[in-house]
Amino acid sequence: MREAAPTVKIQWPYLKQNIINASKKTIPVIQEKKINLLFVENCSDILNKKEAKITTQKHYTTAAEERYKELRRKKKRTHKEKKREYLENLYRDIENF
Repeated sequence: MREAAPTVKIQWPYLKQNIINASKKTIPVIQEKKINLLFVENCSDILNKKEAKITTQKHYTTAAEERYKELRRKKKRTHKEKKREYLENLYRDIENF
C-alpha cells in the first residue's frame, strides 16, 4: 500500500524555517542609521511652529500668519546652522583620524 503524502500543515513549519534560514544567509543585514543629534534644547522653543500653525488656522489674522512665518524662518535658520556645525565637526574628526 502506498502511504499518504504529508499534509501541508505538517510540512509548512519546516519549509518556513528553511526559507528564513536561506534568506538570512543570502540577504545582508542592514544596520540602523544613527540618530542625528542636530536638535538641541533651544531648538525645541522654535519647534512650537505647530502650535502657531494651529492658531493661524483657528483665528486667521495677518499678525498670526506673520508670526507663523517668522517662527518657520527661525526654525529653518537654526537647523541649517546646527547641521553645518555638526558636519564641520564630523569632517574635522575624519581629517584628524
